Amino acid sequence: MKHTSFLRKKDFIFGNFIFAINSKIHLILFAIFALTMTLSDPTVESIKYSMKGIFSIAIIFFINYAILLIMFFIIYVLYSFFISNLTKGVLGEHQFELLDDAFIESTSYNNSTHQYIAIDKVYTQWGYIIISLSAINGHALPKRDFDSEDDYIAFLDFLRNKSKEYNFSFQDDRVFIPTDN
Repeated sequence: MKHTSFLRKKDFIFGNFIFAINSKIHLILFAIFALTMTLSDPTVESIKYSMKGIFSIAIIFFINYAILLIMFFIIYVLYSFFISNLTKGVLGEHQFELLDDAFIESTSYNNSTHQYIAIDKVYTQWGYIIISLSAINGHALPKRDFDSEDDYIAFLDFLRNKSKEYNFSFQDDRVFIPTDN
């Protein structure tokens, strides 16, 4: 099965941001930083032993978490914007070919072969199919680049079947298949 996506700058930025916020490592780091920021706040020391204080600490924590996410988004957008300008083959046409034991991504600059066993998870979010290969590597395919809804569903069904065979998580708007781990 073959599919062609044309990645624009906004696809690269948005796809990478979706990938990053769904990464467990990023979420854990954000929580640690937000907790550190919260506990280092001088007002927390005086209120932390009362029930009202616990509620206040939770509010401060979530505000810090939100601030970190907003800062991360701004930094990530700027990083993605510059990296997409500097790296050849990031933007433009990407050919994806799904084979029996691997998928191949090809651009005019490079070819990458990924075994299905290397996939961490596949999910759909905000109009993209995200193929997560690791905590820091993945592919974002815009739904709009599929010729029809049937082609989109066939592509997802193929990956769903591979998720059962190769034991990676698969989630789309219709179904969630966790790994057995």
